[in-house]
Amino acid sequence: MSLPDFIIGGAPKCGTSSLFQYLGQHPEVFTSDPKEPHFFASEEGEKKVRGMKFTRGEYEDLFDEKRTEQVAGEASTGYLFHADTAAPKIKKVVPDVRLIFILRNPIERCRSDYWYRLHTGSIPFSRPFSSCVSDPSHWIFHGSEYKRGLSTFLQNFSQEKILILLTKDLSENSEKTLRRVCRHIGVKSDFSFDFSVRHNETKYPRSVRLCR
Repeated sequence: MSLPDFIIGGAPKCGTSSLFQYLGQHPEVFTSDPKEPHFFASEEGEKKVRGMKFTRGEYEDLFDEKRTEQVAGEASTGYLFHADTAAPKIKKVVPDVRLIFILRNPIERCRSDYWYRLHTGSIPFSRPFSSCVSDPSHWIFHGSEYKRGLSTFLQNFSQEKILILLTKDLSENSEKTLRRVCRHIGVKSDFSFDFSVRHNETKYPRSVRLCR
């Protein structure tokens, strides 16, 4: 069986793509393709998050090319939001997995998510930011609701298996933060990462007034 040794579990627009791509540079780390299979966020073969629909065998195939000296990982941001489903399933299938959650100021995360979805067309330009964050049923609002998801994971895993990071730390103290991550997942922490490229960066309008 090929299963992940670590999972980056969320949240969206917090830097999971950058962290995942940085780790992929490390010779002792194997990263899945796609980055976000969302396998544990639904029952096997059920299409729930971003249209992903994997069987157990198909999920294991994502890590088949991992070398003996490597640790493997994936990064599905939906696991934090769907913690009630994901946490117990991860515990059952990979009980020794190392978990990483990267979080951001909730309002900043909502704002980044909003402009990202405007850019991709999943939110119409006629819908203002204020209506999304004031609606508890809207996915942008739920994306910044960290407490419920983290509490669920902490009920299923010991604290030593969970590493919680802040987006600000990843951007301002990249080298130090990656060393923490490397130690957490059990690879050499003295690797020199290339931080020159940013990944999945939200595009904001040039007008400050429009952005506000």
